[in-house]
Amino acid sequence: MDGHGRAVTYVRWAGAAPARRVVTSAADGTHRLWEWESAAAAAAAREVRSYSGHASARSFVGMGVWRAAGLVASGSESNHVFVYDLRWAKPIWVHPFVVGGAHSPVTTTSTSPSSVGEAAAAAGGFVSAVAWRQGSDHDGGGALVAGGSDGVLKMFTCHRRRAAGDGDDNASLLL
Repeated sequence: MDGHGRAVTYVRWAGAAPARRVVTSAADGTHRLWEWESAAAAAAAREVRSYSGHASARSFVGMGVWRAAGLVASGSESNHVFVYDLRWAKPIWVHPFVVGGAHSPVTTTSTSPSSVGEAAAAAGGFVSAVAWRQGSDHDGGGALVAGGSDGVLKMFTCHRRRAAGDGDDNASLLL
């Protein structure tokens, strides 16, 4: 599997066994979804999608997969938490990681991951870790915990939101 431009920092399964999909994260500021046909063909994995929007050029920002919901969470050097749906390349939810007047989210006019990372470093904080509780709506839903470089933790509860009669394809995340 060749596709990231810099060091790979995280690898997570994107589904329950016998799933043949993984999500990778790298210091090039992207997450990537990979799949392959069989265990024998793992070396011939193909890239399905690349996810961008978060900044990850200088620091490990964490990445986690909520397998049943098909969601990827990511920290960012911009001091935000990002959530991606595996079906789309852009984030479906972005939340500033501000606690009691602590570090402010970073704003910059540059879209370069290294520029965003430098701005975050100057501001003094970034989201360094994320983890999903692998729940379903039947058992209280999922939860996302994010940790900041300043030692602060935040928890977000997650439920799928559906209009009457909608199937899973029309479900969205309510955080």
